[in-house]
Amino acid sequence: MIVGATFLTMLNSLGSANTFWVYGGLNVLFIFLTLWLIPETKNVSLEHIERNLMQGRPLREIWRTRLTLNDASSCGRKLPLAPPRLTFYPQPL
Repeated sequence: MIVGATFLTMLNSLGSANTFWVYGGLNVLFIFLTLWLIPETKNVSLEHIERNLMQGRPLREIWRTRLTLNDASSCGRKLPLAPPRLTFYPQPL
């Protein structure tokens, strides 16, 4: 919506190359802002995130607290002791 509202004005005043450089620079800026402000929640359960937020922990510390054995048993999850092994069974021709 913002691009649609500003594109023609910037194209007329800055030219085509500079307009795309401005939008490219803004995209890089927004990528860094997203990486800086949005917490990582990979391998963290929703219950664990909710418990951390209810305890008053800041959003930036959600990824630092990992799922422990007690946390896993309280939310009904089991922690894998070892990564699963993949077994290949050849298919008959």
